Amino acid sequence: MKQALLARGPWILLIATLVFSIARLPHATWRKRLAQVRDFEELGTVGYHVGRTWPGTARIVQWLCENTTEDAVILWRGTWQGPIEHVAASIGRRLIFDAALAAGIEGSERQLVGRPVARATWDGNEGRIVLIASRSGVEVEVLP
Repeated sequence: MKQALLARGPWILLIATLVFSIARLPHATWRKRLAQVRDFEELGTVGYHVGRTWPGTARIVQWLCENTTEDAVILWRGTWQGPIEHVAASIGRRLIFDAALAAGIEGSERQLVGRPVARATWDGNEGRIVLIASRSGVEVEVLP
């Protein structure tokens, strides 16, 4: 009898440990994470990162993704705090570059760091695209 109990002892401890570990899993965390994954799948990258908080900025980011090349340099100026941080995560391989720094670089009207500067037509104006960032949103300015 004592031998049988000793043989089952490790199995009983293993099962008790597994039950205790599963009981400690934070079930609310799993549900929250699954909801985030579902939101990301429904809203897409731009909608998830930008659109939930700054819908106007999401429209601009979506437009940038559709109207600029994947390797483009997008100029920006303003404050880095706010939606511009999330824009950087939502524009794919495009590079965001400070417009004030670019102004001091020769040839920056067409190319920066070996990439083309983003050019497009916005509200009837054609030229280089510059994002104007504030804490409350992002606007677009077109430079010749």
